[in-house]
Amino acid sequence: MDITIIRVKTGEDVLCNLVEKTDAGYKIKDPMALVPTPDGRLAFIGWMPYADQTDGLFIPAEFVWMTVKPESQIETQYLGFKTGLVTPNKNVTAPQLNLVGAQ
Repeated sequence: MDITIIRVKTGEDVLCNLVEKTDAGYKIKDPMALVPTPDGRLAFIGWMPYADQTDGLFIPAEFVWMTVKPESQIETQYLGFKTGLVTPNKNVTAPQLNLVGAQ
């Protein structure tokens, strides 16, 4: 997966799996719009949820202002939403385990 933020010319930031980039444009899957909330957080909402996205979506190159790689925390959250899997942060350690019945 190539997780990318695409800023389109309307000002929307689209977090997505970039499937293919050509001179004509960008083929994406699983797009989510990044929306700042009044309390300073960042919300993820479906982008074009009413469209048939079975084969992905195509964004013409002239509609894209720029593309950037997301911060690792945003990428991890996105992957958690899309796959249902959550990866722990690097500071997680296993608890000390004691065997029961072994004497």
